[in-house]
Amino acid sequence: MNISHLFNKTVTTKRLVSTVDSGGSPISTFSENISSLKCRLQQEEGFEDVQGGRQFSEISYVLYCAGDTDLLMKDVVTISSVDYEVVDLKIEGNNDTYLRATLEKAG
Repeated sequence: MNISHLFNKTVTTKRLVSTVDSGGSPISTFSENISSLKCRLQQEEGFEDVQGGRQFSEISYVLYCAGDTDLLMKDVVTISSVDYEVVDLKIEGNNDTYLRATLEKAG
């Protein structure tokens, strides 16, 4: 079953990378625009348990993408110029059809 027609929202992702500053000291920074994902975006209301036993807040979204999407915990997804952290990832659906990512507002 092809569900790519449901992925009608494009979001930008950022990933934390290790690098060095001008003095050669190690630092961590976000790599901008590692990919533009085609996904389905759904705003969540209320609370739901996510990894680590924490609950997401009322400013959360759930992102549904293809099952083979390159998305990791703590990646940042930008929605309407606002950054959201990936706080939970699950592969769901028949034959691992899609990736379900829970997002919380960063910061």
